[in-house]
Amino acid sequence: KGRAPEQIPAKEGWTKIEKTYYDRDVADLNRGKGGREIYLLYKREPNRPAITRLTLHWKVNDEVVPPGFTLLEYTVSGGFYADLNTAAGGPEIYLCYRKVSDEEKFFQKELGWDPSNGFKKQKMSLAWQHFLSEVGISDEELAGDNDLVRFAVEEALEKYQSIINEKEALNLVCCFNCHREFNYPNETNKVLCPFCQTA
Repeated sequence: KGRAPEQIPAKEGWTKIEKTYYDRDVADLNRGKGGREIYLLYKREPNRPAITRLTLHWKVNDEVVPPGFTLLEYTVSGGFYADLNTAAGGPEIYLCYRKVSDEEKFFQKELGWDPSNGFKKQKMSLAWQHFLSEVGISDEELAGDNDLVRFAVEEALEKYQSIINEKEALNLVCCFNCHREFNYPNETNKVLCPFCQTA
């Protein structure tokens, strides 16, 4: 027996994605599988962190939700499970999302990263370009959402922070270039800003 269609709470600002990207077909995520019609809804909220990544989660024994992602377990009404495989047979499949983090905000501001196109060399400061070149990342690897760039920057920042944390006495300084404050050890005569790489 079929279930009645779920009502979309229009007053809450939800928009249903009814067509595919090129507007050629219906955007039913369960189409052709014999299950119920399933559509994505979205809502724009300027004062809340943006969703920057999506992935799928199969509810099987060895499958886990990726770190940093949140499982979308219920539909917008909260009355039904958001299984993308509903009534189609097979394992349950759920959408997972990840919101923009402080780390990604840093990548956007300091390295010109954006969720659609990834990294772009021309948007990076010369200091970051030089640093990434020194650790062996080529110009070709600076394009796109390359995890090599992400890991290299994260490792550099972690190393800097670990050095700082080992020191008992710290000084607070404000970078004259980017105007951000950071700590540095007492015995250090010259420091490199961890945010903009200015000495």
